[in-house]
Amino acid sequence: MSAPQNPAERDSVGKALARTANPAHAASLLRRALACLRTRGWQALWRETFYRLCLVFGKEPWQLRADVPLRRELRAQRHAILPQQPLISVVVPLYNTPPRYLKEMVASVRAQSYQNWELVLVDASDASGAGARLAARIRDERVRYVRLAKNEGIAANTNVGLAEAEGEWITLLDHDDALSPNALYEVARAACESGAELIYSDEVVLDSTMKRLSEYHFKPGYSPDTLRGCNYITHLCAFTAQLLRRAGSGEDARFDGAQDYDLILRLCEAAKGVHHIPKVLYYWRGHAQSTAGDISAKPYALKAGAAAVAAHLQRLGLAGEVSCIPGCPGAYRTRYAVAGEPRVSVLIPNKDHAEDLRRCLASIYKYGGWRNLEVIVIENNSTERTTFALYKAARASLPGLRVVQYQGPFNFSAINNTAARYATGQHLLLLNNDVEFTSPDAIREMLSYSQRPDVGAVGAKLLYPDGTVQHAGVIIGLGGSAGHSHKGHPGDSAGDMYRLATAQNFSAVTGACLMVKKNLYDALDGLDETNFAVAYNDVDFCLRLRAQGYVNVMTPFAVGTHYESKSRGPDTAGSARRAMRRSARAFAQNMRPCCTRAGTLTITRTSRFCTKTTATNKPRTGPRRARRAQSRKSMPHRGRPAPPPVFKKGEQTMRLRLKRMRELCAVFCSLVRQDGLSATAKRALGFARRRLKSKKGRFLPSKAVLESQRALDYSSWPHVSICVPVYNTPRAYLEQMWNSVAGQTCPNWQLCVADASDTAHAYVGEFFAGKEKVRYCRVENKGISANTNAAAALAEGEYLALLDHDDVLAPHAVYELLKAARETGAGFLYSDEALFETSIERPVAGHFKPDFAPDYLNCCNYICHFAMFKAGLFRAAGGLDSACDGAQDHDLFLKLSEQCTPVHVPKVLYYWRVHAGSTSGGTAAKPYVTAAARRAVSAHLARIGAEGKVEDGLFPSTYKVDYALARTPLVSILIPNKDHTEDLDKALRSIFEKTDYPAYEVIIIENNSTQPQTFAYYEKIAQDAAYSRCRVVRYGGGFNFSAINNFGRKAAKGEFLLLLNNDVEVISPAWLTEMMKLCSQPGVGIVGAKLYYPDDTVQHAGVITGLGGYAGHSHKYARRASGGYMFRLATVQNFSCVTAACLLCRAGVYDEVGGLDEGFTVAFNDVDFCLRVRRAGWRVLWTPYAELYHYESKSRGLDTKGPAKERFEGERRRLKERWDGALVHDPFYNPTLTLDREDFSENDVLPKEEPA
Repeated sequence: MSAPQNPAERDSVGKALARTANPAHAASLLRRALACLRTRGWQALWRETFYRLCLVFGKEPWQLRADVPLRRELRAQRHAILPQQPLISVVVPLYNTPPRYLKEMVASVRAQSYQNWELVLVDASDASGAGARLAARIRDERVRYVRLAKNEGIAANTNVGLAEAEGEWITLLDHDDALSPNALYEVARAACESGAELIYSDEVVLDSTMKRLSEYHFKPGYSPDTLRGCNYITHLCAFTAQLLRRAGSGEDARFDGAQDYDLILRLCEAAKGVHHIPKVLYYWRGHAQSTAGDISAKPYALKAGAAAVAAHLQRLGLAGEVSCIPGCPGAYRTRYAVAGEPRVSVLIPNKDHAEDLRRCLASIYKYGGWRNLEVIVIENNSTERTTFALYKAARASLPGLRVVQYQGPFNFSAINNTAARYATGQHLLLLNNDVEFTSPDAIREMLSYSQRPDVGAVGAKLLYPDGTVQHAGVIIGLGGSAGHSHKGHPGDSAGDMYRLATAQNFSAVTGACLMVKKNLYDALDGLDETNFAVAYNDVDFCLRLRAQGYVNVMTPFAVGTHYESKSRGPDTAGSARRAMRRSARAFAQNMRPCCTRAGTLTITRTSRFCTKTTATNKPRTGPRRARRAQSRKSMPHRGRPAPPPVFKKGEQTMRLRLKRMRELCAVFCSLVRQDGLSATAKRALGFARRRLKSKKGRFLPSKAVLESQRALDYSSWPHVSICVPVYNTPRAYLEQMWNSVAGQTCPNWQLCVADASDTAHAYVGEFFAGKEKVRYCRVENKGISANTNAAAALAEGEYLALLDHDDVLAPHAVYELLKAARETGAGFLYSDEALFETSIERPVAGHFKPDFAPDYLNCCNYICHFAMFKAGLFRAAGGLDSACDGAQDHDLFLKLSEQCTPVHVPKVLYYWRVHAGSTSGGTAAKPYVTAAARRAVSAHLARIGAEGKVEDGLFPSTYKVDYALARTPLVSILIPNKDHTEDLDKALRSIFEKTDYPAYEVIIIENNSTQPQTFAYYEKIAQDAAYSRCRVVRYGGGFNFSAINNFGRKAAKGEFLLLLNNDVEVISPAWLTEMMKLCSQPGVGIVGAKLYYPDDTVQHAGVITGLGGYAGHSHKYARRASGGYMFRLATVQNFSCVTAACLLCRAGVYDEVGGLDEGFTVAFNDVDFCLRVRRAGWRVLWTPYAELYHYESKSRGLDTKGPAKERFEGERRRLKERWDGALVHDPFYNPTLTLDREDFSENDVLPKEEPA
């Protein structure tokens, strides 16, 4: 039986039998089987057969396709005599390694076919560690066991092993991973044959059982820019002891979490040669504590990785800024500084296609980001009048533009060589006329690489008009000659091993957008005019650069759209096809060695299930069952890029379902007791109707309501001018927008249109001609801000509102906003919105927003649409700022919020169209938005006097304000405790080992413990110098969480108090620093943290009052990596309350409101406390950057039976009596969202509109 065409797709018995029944197919199978038996032996034949049988029966035999050698090959390796047989030291730091993992790791080393090795085990485990027991049982002199008195951290522990190593070669192995049986033999052979000092291999990621495959990591040859973007080398990495000494003798504890990344960077700097073995020699185990199994297991490694790259650049003398790439944990971007202002000559061949050229030129001056430009258009036999008219207009309006003539037939190489002779710049940018830059500072980004002395050619990331990748580097050998990397992938995908998200070294880049130093171009005599007139000239040129020792770079941060081959058409017929064939033959003849070099080039293929990377000369075809989205997101492990976690779907889903079912049953029973069976049944019926019936027009009022609004007298109501900047709007969109405005129930509106469309869209002006209540002006297109300001200059109303030219208003939008303005006197109002594609009666999703949340607005423009504000405020703010184009609305809203408090109208009044060119479809459509938004928030901070740096957030379109911490006041951490020393020890160890905030004290409030080991533990920590900042105070009363913390407050010396449960565990080292940066800001009284269950689902992300009838946790049970509803799990949030399981507050605020109310002995004391703090005028914040595990209620159990249940019900009644209004409406939630679930889903029964 044969394998299916795509091995990642499951075969079936029926399909296999049907194929085999074909005589021709059966004969082919027999021929291949005999050939395999003759050339490779019976073992190989059995493996191939078994592999196909496994595919048929739904198994996953990764071991058969991951370069695992045959047994006879291993026997031959054991008896092989290499020219040199160096001793290889395998260094393994141990820490509380599970016995099974440890045994498998040691067994994999002892099973090596190469015998000259030593295994150095460095054990820093606590008393329960299994390392000593296993070492005592091993009867092998090659295994050495070193016991450490104390765990000093991964870097320090590894350095002990490196110092103990006696081998000429050293390799690092994680304590829970394993080696392929031929790993050390391949390293030894490569050391003899290559002469390299550093050798690395490919790897495979498996599940915790080491049986199921997650994914392969097939790596390129040594690529310095790729390495700076992501530690792709990772495992297996071997190096000489001599090289280690030259590079600094060991790992640096300053980069813990990325210490291997730092070490590899230093080793590569000092190595005389780096060699890649294109075989899978390392098995990386994925489990809960490993970043191979959990993308967020070691988030502190991100900053350490960035610091390691920055240190690397400093050692090389390269000036640049390193930052994490949002949405790609473990990936980094280096922004190199540009020395001086070198001139760039942009060379653009052109024949007719004036519209393409106009678009290309406009994008150069708009998005190039570089002033010192000259643009040379090479005219080649154009015939259309519009082309020459464009030349004339462009020369008059665009500085530095020239048009030169090339009279010969089309020869891309000759045309560019001619233009290069006219160029005066130090750098040349070869650019097709059908390329349009879409990312800001694209030319500057390319120039920052081109200026480096080691760089030859620099390419950009080019997309097709549909947003998929057209070019992201050229791979030699792809398709038999050369092809584009990741072609057809989504434009916002991170690609295989982050190769679409980080700067990459490639053999070649496309000549459609290629920058090179002019002196290099001249030294190589430019492009080859003789052999490569049309195709492969760029590949040939780049390979000649590589032959001279230069590296070629593709940067994904210079992005353009490529309307490929428009100027000359495809090469499929006539002379063009013949020229293409000649170029292909010349390329194949001249570059054959480059196309056939084994193991150094990679080909990426996509299937329905996965992206699969294989070495060009290796038959790696096994399935890679990666459960992930199109965009790959990994986290560094020991400083290395990790794959996404492999979720055991059945197990995890069942666990969440059981949780949900238990809680739903409890809620149902509670509602029956509280409201009666009839009311509860009605709610259940609404729930079912909501899911089973159509959602058509669900946010629109009834016809009766709309008619009642039209019948009102609006003579005393204010007027609003709706400002619409128009640019080349499709007629259908224009008509929908106009109809939505003309159909408003309240007539007090005026439409102000500023039209910047080109002559091809002259129908826009004709469309608005003669329409009532429309003021129209024709303007030059100077960007969205300038055009909107021009529309606002036409306004006559007391209020202004902004409407995009392709969006739609709800029919009652003007009525609702003007009504709210009359009732509140507000100067700035905003509403909810919905996304739609074709009809507003079929919305895709709703954006249901909180009331004004200033800290949320700093992190994400949640206000967006529909916004209305007084015209005077708009003018006082200076209108829209062109410097913030792309985020001009965000900038305006920040300015307006500084003048008055916005009022939220919680109704869907705006419909935002989803299409390719709109940010409703994602900011990838307008990538310059991110930089503009950072500028807007930075300017806002400067105006309000706040010191902080604005960084990219965890997700696109989100931002983090990293506030400056001018001083580090003392924080008193209060931890109530009764027995449960294991939990307390875990909490204290995590605090003292991970916390990077320097000034804190820990106060344990002992409350009636009975176990002797508890008091023994108190004695132990009192004598331990590591816990010198920890002390125990005794509270003698019964358990009363509020009274216990109030008692602890009396013993606290800090300016800030941190209430912390004893059943939490710190994850992120900066947790307390992040909380202090927020809590130190003026007006902030309380800050909460992000807490997870042990299964990495969210336990707490802020508290919503009214949820479940009283109060509940936001986003409970959401996945750890989720961004949440409207990014509310990924950005700093304003909340009514946060949990006291981890609550930081000012000591003065705590005292001001009288601390916790001791009437709430166990439950709701934190909710009541936060509400009182908010009533006193302080803000309550929550941050996703402080992460902890919470083993909830372990210390006291659950409140479901007996007296505990009665006490809980009493506290619930007390909360309702005191805060009934706050429980009805949480200002940081939305009435359209349900109070029955924590997932921010819509209410089962939407609020009804009453007639006016």
